[in-house]
Amino acid sequence: MLKVFSKSCLHTQGTNVQKFWTVFEHLQNIGLIKAGRDFYIKDGHLYVRLMQVHTLYMNEMITRHEVDWLNKSDLEHQLRLETHVFIEYIRKRFPDGSNNWTFKMRYGKIPALPEFESKLQQKYGIDARLFYNAN
Repeated sequence: MLKVFSKSCLHTQGTNVQKFWTVFEHLQNIGLIKAGRDFYIKDGHLYVRLMQVHTLYMNEMITRHEVDWLNKSDLEHQLRLETHVFIEYIRKRFPDGSNNWTFKMRYGKIPALPEFESKLQQKYGIDARLFYNAN
């Protein structure tokens, strides 16, 4: 399955944000979060439909009996504090045709794993090295 994030990508905000990205990756790997519907990558940016993704994250954390999950507003706040990654909260048309409020992030500032670079090339037809030069 496609690996979206390295666990170390958002280390500055502590374990709760790290845990969100870990759960995000897990949910994507098992097919609950889908590229093109819940997130997509374009022009070196990552767009995430946080409203939909947060519900899946919250349900997974409850299933795991975790007590330190972030509510939606706290998660949004923590992500906005990641100024090296977060760009803006905007309305964006997704590949599935829907028009959604999304978090736009600098994908190039999130460290990609080596095997992920080749999967990006295969799945999206893009060179992950371009992300390292993104604004």
